[in-house]
Amino acid sequence: MNSWLHTPIVLKKNVPILKERIARSLNELNNKKTIPYEIDFSIGYSRFNSLKDLSIKELIRLADEDMYKQKNLKKTRKSIR
Repeated sequence: MNSWLHTPIVLKKNVPILKERIARSLNELNNKKTIPYEIDFSIGYSRFNSLKDLSIKELIRLADEDMYKQKNLKKTRKSIR
């Protein structure tokens, strides 16, 4: 299942912090074993630059592309183990 979360303004330096907070919360939930499956996530993001003429649609497409790159990296790492 895929879910979309669009956060309009996150500074680039805060992306790793946001990822870590989500990962920590999900690890805590997964460790409780209250559900018969684990929840995982991938985050993709794009950056708005006022000097470039990118539409919202293009920014979302770039973020989506980045998210799928992250998903594929996780799959590759898991298959190596």
